[in-house]
Amino acid sequence: MFRKTGISGQFQNNPELPALHQLLSQALENRGKQMQIVWKTPYGAIFTLIVLCNLRGDPRWCLYCELKGKRDLLFDYNSCDVILVNNLITSSVTEAQKTGRSPFAAGQKLSAKPPESDVIQNFNPEPPAEIEASPAKPESTSKSTSQPTPPTSFQPAAAPQEMPFANPTPYTPPSVVPTRLPSLLLCPRNIDGEAIQNVMTSLRNQHTGMFMTPAFLYFLEQEYFRNLRSRSSLSVIVFDLREESPEDGNMVRKSLPAAALVEAVVRITALKRHVDILAHYDDESYALLLPHTKSAGAKTLANRLIRSLTDRPLANVEPSRLAISIGCASIPEDFVDLPKLLGATDLTLSHAKKTRTRLVMYSDIRNSVTVNQ
Repeated sequence: MFRKTGISGQFQNNPELPALHQLLSQALENRGKQMQIVWKTPYGAIFTLIVLCNLRGDPRWCLYCELKGKRDLLFDYNSCDVILVNNLITSSVTEAQKTGRSPFAAGQKLSAKPPESDVIQNFNPEPPAEIEASPAKPESTSKSTSQPTPPTSFQPAAAPQEMPFANPTPYTPPSVVPTRLPSLLLCPRNIDGEAIQNVMTSLRNQHTGMFMTPAFLYFLEQEYFRNLRSRSSLSVIVFDLREESPEDGNMVRKSLPAAALVEAVVRITALKRHVDILAHYDDESYALLLPHTKSAGAKTLANRLIRSLTDRPLANVEPSRLAISIGCASIPEDFVDLPKLLGATDLTLSHAKKTRTRLVMYSDIRNSVTVNQ
C-alpha cells in the first residue's frame, strides 16, 4: 500500500518528459512518500499518475483512470527509465480512449439499428414440403448422350508396347556441383575517436582541462541512475586547493597560480581511473566522481591525492604553503539520494576548512549532523 500522499501538480494534458523528471526527483527526495500528477481529458476521464520510491529497488509507477465514478488501474510498473514510463503513459491513455476497449467505458462498435437493406447471412433454406413429398420423375433428370468406348478398340491401343529406337543413347545424368554458401566476413567498424574527443573537449575548461560544472552534474545524475538500477556504490570527493602566505602576521589563503593548478590536475589524472570524472565544482573548489566506489575506497584515493600533491612542489608553490581541504560522502553508506549527497560533501569540505583538516569523511561527523528534510 502507498503511504503519505503528496500532490505534485495537475495538468490539462499528458505530462511531458520534464514534468516526469521533476516528479521522479521529488519522489527520490521524499522516499516512502507518494507523489502524483492528475490530468483530465475532454471526454471526462481523470488520469492519476503516482510514483513511489522506497529505500531499495526501482521507483514504482502506477497510472489510474477514473470515469463515471469507477477507478481502474492501467499499469503498475517499476522502472527508473523516465522515457519508458512516458511511452507507457501514452499507449495506456490512447488505449483507454478507444471505444469498446476499456472495461469501464463500454461502447458500441456496431450500430444497434437494423440495416436498411436485407442482408442474407448463413443462407441455407429448407426445401418446400411438396418437393420432398413427390419423388423425382425419370424425365426430369438428364440422360448421358455419350456412348461407352468398345473394349475391343481400346485394349489393343492401351497394351504396353516397346518403342522402336534406331540408335538408343544411354542417359548420363549431368554432374551436379554442390552449392556452397559464400563465407561470411565480419568487418570491425571503426570508431571515430576524433569526433569523440571533440565532444569531450567541448565539455572541458580550456585552461585547466577539467570538466565544467554542468557536465559534472550531468555525469553524476547518469551515474546515480545506473547506481540505483544495479544497487552499487558511488562516492564524490570535493576538494579545495589554496596557497597560504603570511600577511600582517596572519596566514592568508589565495588561489593557486595557473601553472600550479595545471600541475595538480596532471598528478590527479595520473592517480584516478579512466571512469572517474575530475571537474570544477564551485568557483574555488573541485570534485571527483568515483563510480562503483565505497567510502573506504574513496578515503584511500583521497590520502593518495594528498601524498601526490605534497611530495614535491607544484610549479613554484612549496608543499608547506599548499593548503588542501577534502570532503567526501558516499551512496548508499551515507545517503541514498543526490541532493543530500551533495549537501554532505559541501558540509564535509566546509568542516575541513574550518578545522584546517586535510580530509573529512561524512562518517566522521555523522553523529553531530542534523539533516534538514
